[in-house]
Order: sequence, then structure tokens, then C-alpha cells
Amino acid sequence: MRKSICFFLFIVFPAVGFAKNYWQGPVGGTGGNYFQTVVADHERVCGVYIRHGSRIDAIQLKVCDNSGNSYRSQRFGGGGGSESFFAISSAEYLSGLKVYLGRRDGGERIFGLQLEKNRIGSSSSSSRVTSPLYGTKTTKLLIQDGVSYQSISPFDYSVPGIVGLFGRANKELDAVGLVFSDGQRGNDPDNLLRTAIGGKNGVYDDFFQFTDGNICRFDVRHGSRIDGLRFKKCTDNGGSLYSPWYGGSGGSISSFILQDGEFLVAIRGSLVTRNGRVTLSSIYFVTNKRVSPIFGETTSREYKVEIPVGKAVYLLQVESKDEITSLGVWTL
Repeated sequence: MRKSICFFLFIVFPAVGFAKNYWQGPVGGTGGNYFQTVVADHERVCGVYIRHGSRIDAIQLKVCDNSGNSYRSQRFGGGGGSESFFAISSAEYLSGLKVYLGRRDGGERIFGLQLEKNRIGSSSSSSRVTSPLYGTKTTKLLIQDGVSYQSISPFDYSVPGIVGLFGRANKELDAVGLVFSDGQRGNDPDNLLRTAIGGKNGVYDDFFQFTDGNICRFDVRHGSRIDGLRFKKCTDNGGSLYSPWYGGSGGSISSFILQDGEFLVAIRGSLVTRNGRVTLSSIYFVTNKRVSPIFGETTSREYKVEIPVGKAVYLLQVESKDEITSLGVWTL
């Protein structure tokens, strides 16, 4: 009798961790055409080209791969101004972006940009390198409670490692957001991440911190746009605290209440330019369990702020007049 001998081959594949990308923004106007560019897994951002004069005309990435090859991404914006280059070595990563907004031809544009890079494996401020200011640092006269003052506060992104950009552009750069990867995170697990959405059309209201608790409720005033926002914090000892109402008193009030074991993973919605001002036209909230209704009216100018895995909202910062013009999100 012939005997059959069977061989069983077991192949063990090593576990591979795939980095996740997160989308943050954009800030700026609603003109121009939508764009996006994200590097591949075997590539990295090794420089940024900026065309600028008194404003930012265009932005473009230099992309390098593991074999030492490099290329320029598509240029987003026009060909005006002069070109500057911010180099990023193989031991560094692009970690930050400051955006200065201004008004031109009835809409918001990006007037100034500053870039920041850091050493791989570090999130220390001592190893950060900031580019020159490209374009113009805008100064804006704001009036609050009858008092006039100057504001030059930019939108300030600070993230682990930028791997792409998105936004709106035509002959100039209208709006910009960024894509970052948790695969390029510095070695500090408590690194504070900052991002924002919207425009610089309102007055800085205030910020609301969640240092001793978590977001457990959003109240939204809305009609055809987002008129007002209010947040509720729930603490571990069973207490709670409401923020003030930010924005105006128009619209109807809707609420989204988080359940036990539920936490925020994204804030999404859309923007609109109304009476020359960029405002939040719609907003909705994504948790680990469900998606809220959409409050306001949806436009084609979408925004998104995605909360990284293992992070939670630390602070929310609002600018408004009689409606919400921008929302800053800090995670820790």
C-alpha cells in the first residue's frame, strides 16, 4: 500500500502597522477650485515651494521616495510672485503651518504663510525650525463691545507630520488644510495638536477647556447656517459644566448628547461666504458609535477635523459675530 506523506507549510507574516492619515481644515475663503495631494506610503514631504508677493500665489510640495528620487507635486494656485523653497532633510518632518488671512475682491485669501519643521523622533520646541514669513502678516481691526483693537493672530496648525495638503485655489491660494500621519509622530505622547476651520471674519470669543472632563453635549443654533454653539463638559465625578453661548441668538436650537462610552472622533460640515464673510454653513459630529444629524445647510465647501486615535479634545476656541466664523480644535 502506497503511503502519502503530506507536508503542511505554515507561513508567518510579521505584523505590519499601517499609519493612519487625518484631515484637518481648511481655513480661508470659499473661492477657487478644490485641490488635494497626499504622498504615497513610500514617500515623504522633503520641501515646500511657495510663490508669493504681498499674498500667497501658490503652494507646491517637493516629494522624495525611499530610493532617493524626488519630484514636484502639482502647483496649487497661480504663477505670480517669486518662488521660495523650504527644505526638509531626511532627518526632519514638516510639523506646522501658520496661516494669515486677509480680504481681497470681496473674499478671503491667504496673505501669509510660515512653515515649521522638527527632528524625527522629537516634538521638543528646541528642535523646531521656523521658515521666514512668506507673503504678509495681516493686521486686522476688530471691534468688541465698542472697543477697537488690532489682531494679527494667525491660524496655527501643529501636528505630528504633514503628508499632504488640500484646500481651494485659482490664481491665488484661497484656502488650505493639511493631512498628517500618526506614523511620523514625535516621541512625546502628550504632544498637543492644534487645528482650525473657517475664516478670520469674527471676533475672538473665548475658549472652553476639557482638562478635567470630556465633551458630553453639543447645542447648536442653526437655520441656513450655524448661528451659535454651546458645549457641555461632564467630569469623572459626575459633575458637569456648560460653556457660554458663542455666536448669535438666531435660528432654532438642536442638541446632540453623547451616551456612556461614546467619544468624539470627528467634526465635519461645510463653509459658505455670506455678506463677504466666511462662516460655518453646516456642522455635524461623528463619534465611535454614530453620526449626528446635519445642522444648518450643506454646501460643496466641506471641512473636517479628525481626532487622532488615543487623543481627546482638550480645548475648543471660537470666533464669531452674529454667527460662527471659525472653530479651533486642540487635542491632547
